[in-house]
Amino acid sequence: MAEKDEEKLGEICHVEICCVENGYKISCHYEAEQSLSSRAGWVPPMPGECKTYVEKTKAAVIERLKKVL
Repeated sequence: MAEKDEEKLGEICHVEICCVENGYKISCHYEAEQSLSSRAGWVPPMPGECKTYVEKTKAAVIERLKKVL
């Protein structure tokens, strides 16, 4: 079910990995689907969705990136 949720988010546009106390924090930013009014130029585009994951090891970070990409 988690894979289906990530498919709905759109294309990934930015990935950020930071070291934190309990491992590594992975922030994945996705492009938002543009509405008709934003495509027409009437309103600015909406910001995309951001998902955050925390992994404890470097191997787990690599596995998470493989799933996300």
